[in-house]
Amino acid sequence: MKEEFNDVVEKTLKGAKREEKIKSIIKSSNILSKYLKIPKEELKILKVYIINDLMSIKKQTEEQKKQNTIGVIAVKSCLEENYDYLTYMLNCKYRVDRSAVTSERDFLVNSWNPICSGCKLKNCIKSISYNFIYEIDRLNEQIQHDKENKTNEEQIDLISYMEVLDILLNENNDETKKKKKTNKDLFSKVDFYDLLFVLVLLESDLIRLEEYDDESKIAKFQYVGLESRNEEKYYINKLLEYFAGNKYELITLDLGKIKQLQNNIEETKGSREKIIKIACYYKYLMEIENIDIISELNSFIEKDKVTTLKARAYYYYERYKNKVEQLPYNKKAKDKIIELFNYIINHNYIGNTPFIPINIVIYSNDKESVEKVRNIIGEYMWFFGYLPENMRYYDESMNNLILDKYLINKLYLTTVNDRVQNKRGVLTIHNFANIMYTEEINRNLILNILTEQIERNNNNVCTIIYGSKEEIQPILMNYPKLRNILFNIELEIDELDIDSLKDIVINKLNTTEKVNSEIEEGILNYLKSTYTSSEIKNMEYINKLYNSIILNINKTMNINTNRKIQIEDIPEGYNIRNLPEVLKDLNDLVGLEKIKNQINDLIYLLKFNKKVNIDITKINLHMFFTGNPGTGKTTVARLISDILYNLGYVQQNKLVEVSAKDLIANYVGQTPGKTFSILKSAFGGVLFIDEAYSIVSQENRGSFGDECIATIIKVMEDYKDKLVIIFAGYEKEMEEFIKYNAGLTSRVGYRIKFEDYTTDELMEILDGLVSKNNLTIEEDAREEIRRIVYESSKIENFGNARFINKLFQNILIEHAKNTDLINDEKDLFTIKLSDINSEKLMAKDSNKRKIGF
Repeated sequence: MKEEFNDVVEKTLKGAKREEKIKSIIKSSNILSKYLKIPKEELKILKVYIINDLMSIKKQTEEQKKQNTIGVIAVKSCLEENYDYLTYMLNCKYRVDRSAVTSERDFLVNSWNPICSGCKLKNCIKSISYNFIYEIDRLNEQIQHDKENKTNEEQIDLISYMEVLDILLNENNDETKKKKKTNKDLFSKVDFYDLLFVLVLLESDLIRLEEYDDESKIAKFQYVGLESRNEEKYYINKLLEYFAGNKYELITLDLGKIKQLQNNIEETKGSREKIIKIACYYKYLMEIENIDIISELNSFIEKDKVTTLKARAYYYYERYKNKVEQLPYNKKAKDKIIELFNYIINHNYIGNTPFIPINIVIYSNDKESVEKVRNIIGEYMWFFGYLPENMRYYDESMNNLILDKYLINKLYLTTVNDRVQNKRGVLTIHNFANIMYTEEINRNLILNILTEQIERNNNNVCTIIYGSKEEIQPILMNYPKLRNILFNIELEIDELDIDSLKDIVINKLNTTEKVNSEIEEGILNYLKSTYTSSEIKNMEYINKLYNSIILNINKTMNINTNRKIQIEDIPEGYNIRNLPEVLKDLNDLVGLEKIKNQINDLIYLLKFNKKVNIDITKINLHMFFTGNPGTGKTTVARLISDILYNLGYVQQNKLVEVSAKDLIANYVGQTPGKTFSILKSAFGGVLFIDEAYSIVSQENRGSFGDECIATIIKVMEDYKDKLVIIFAGYEKEMEEFIKYNAGLTSRVGYRIKFEDYTTDELMEILDGLVSKNNLTIEEDAREEIRRIVYESSKIENFGNARFINKLFQNILIEHAKNTDLINDEKDLFTIKLSDINSEKLMAKDSNKRKIGF
């Protein structure tokens, strides 16, 4: 007993002597001496940073040494956003997904940053942290140097961050008071994942026992909620207020009923309420029962066989499993990813688990969703050693492989420091479905070489392809080795419903903005009116909407005001006109009586088909438009797009206008891919091909034009319900084009001929322009214009309505010259004979025709 007492005394004296030495070091350090004046609550935040590795300093480069700077990685504490700060702390502590929860920058050594606007600290927490860490590391280097060279008689062992902090905070740990141990069952019956959170709360002193009644066993605890910033601008403010004792949350527990904690708390794993209750109970055991919970819990987490994984690996597994569970996709896809995770972890920890190369097909056209899933899987594969340590993400487009078929041989090679190496990581091949729209000989070459390359690189690269199921499966069906052996994981990412979209958008906005019920309703209405007809889906659509709202909120400078989302910040839904409005526009067009009748007959038929539920894929709506320039072909095409959308025959109210040069490539074999890409861009709407006969013109006749036509026919066959194509051009040339390919002709259901306008109709168009611009025209001037129009219409290159638009513009130019010095309002708004320069206005003969209107 006496020996034990002597040991305690000796240990106490030794500790006191060491403490005095450290105090002396603090006072003599230019940097650490400043910490003697820093408020205690800010030092407690620093302690949280140190305990959980929320701040770390990178190894100083030679360039940084010259500039006296250091690279610092710090947790995101000072963002005006809502996120789960406690999870961020654990991510830093266990070095999981740190790039997402930290920021990195250089700081000048021994400099102190100014406080951010809205921060309540007196000293920047980053400055406090990195200067503290840097100085103690420097002092320890000196101590180690003195020790090795025996240059200091008053030697001291290396000092720790926590020793210095305890002295600064006057927190003397009394080691003479022996603490009790506890039964490991206290931990083993609580979920291991929850224990990791509990340990951070206890070590960081984020739970305090405020009051305890031994008779009733009722205890009150203070804690800081870190799931949301609430009214605070930054999370760092919440920590400050908590440690200053100003603001905290309270929880009351009946400890008499919570002895078997794990049986009395029914919340699911990871529930914050459950975690807080467990931490409070353990805090009671620390404070009242004098049990060394923190040491015991650390020991349990590191050594107990609750799991075969180390704490960091277990946390990583759970975090990434949670990431998958939070994906807004179907349960089948998420279960498939988690099954893949389980295989990878078994391969890592169970020695006899064979290595199976993994390649993935994702059925989705949403590039961003695919990349999100890819990144989650890739990072998981890397962490558990399935993929090499130096793995990377690589991207290649099938379009590039089609354009340069020899590129496929280099697909799995990369250049690092001017040296060619094999790729290691995850390779995503974009636009994979475009391979179907190239020549069969090239398609076979590319996919056969791809098969060989995947087999050769299977140990180092996970290959991912994606696209719609309807596109990808028929391709793989013809290449059984790709389908049945190499691409062994299939993930089907379904399209999100409106409610899921709304929740995701609102959650994104809630990280920085406050979304009230009016804004929620406005977003829901926008989604209902636009999502179905949008050409982008899922996360791409969400991000576009989110970005638009944020840009609208910040379109004016508002540094000194609190930003709030207004209903006008939500973009307007598509300006979709109803059918009566569209028909009014059609009937208001000058002339075109036969065409109006044709279109009205078509509308009656389409309405009838809807009533009797005829399959719209059986209805041939592709069209030929023939006629001279300026006869209204493009205008009518736009109206037809409106009509088909209103009647539900196309998903999107869009008209994509292209010409032959947009469809034809420069080299043999490239045209199918280019043509398909253009046609795909119009999916869901109407594609208007102007001067369509140019596809098979003398210049393009042969393989180029034939490849283009073959691709168009295949798309018309394979995607009957996704696209309506209008082929337009001069009547004579279009007749030759129609005869060129019988397969094309048989797939076009309507031919609409646009006659030239009569002189009366052209004058009516001119009168409309004059009236629209609040002008009047004197009769003699009008008669002269009529003569000019009549004579010009005999010219071969006459442009019909386009000629009238140009004529009106030139009349206005002449009128502007003549009224330059006139201020009389009547004269300014009246077109006179003197404004009609017949020589300039008369159409000139030319052999070239122009298309469009």
